[in-house]
Amino acid sequence: MEEKKLTGYPSIDKPWLKYYTKEAIERKLVPNTIYGYLWEQNKEHLNDVALVYFQQKISFQKLFQDIEQCAKSLTALGVKPGDIITIQTLAIPQTVVLLYAISRVGAVANFIYVTSTGSEANHILKHTDSRLYFVLSGIYEKCPAVLDGTKVEKSILLSLDTEMDALTRFVYRMTSQPKKYPDSERVLSEFFYGTAP
Repeated sequence: MEEKKLTGYPSIDKPWLKYYTKEAIERKLVPNTIYGYLWEQNKEHLNDVALVYFQQKISFQKLFQDIEQCAKSLTALGVKPGDIITIQTLAIPQTVVLLYAISRVGAVANFIYVTSTGSEANHILKHTDSRLYFVLSGIYEKCPAVLDGTKVEKSILLSLDTEMDALTRFVYRMTSQPKKYPDSERVLSEFFYGTAP
């Protein structure tokens, strides 16, 4: 049997398939979004813990409420199916909520490395024609020119402490002293779960 020549593109070569049985590879997938799949698998388990962040336990019920609120806020910002939203953040609860809310409204989540430089992020934002850019406030502070020449309408700053328990949040704010940005035409802070602008 002739071995298939690799192209170097994982999306074409699909190297992960070697870990699956033939039956699993050929199984028909049920069409669904990632949000739809999360809902179908957990709608009967709303009181169960979905996420743990420091000492804070987040139930599926709260997770779905946050996703709905975030989806409404995205819609209020004019996000439509097919729009590209770039995200540069860590694995925090807001990231999880944002990913599923983007799926909920039919947009596309484009993740970039949290360690990407300002020029790298700027290149990606230009190349993808991203409409929104969600970024940790500490990253944005180091490269405020990241939006230059892009089609990004809003940069939305995320904070690490939004879902921390009260004690951890207090210690974090005392030791980190995160910079606060006033909202402007192109920058929003504290948007996340709240009120749609």
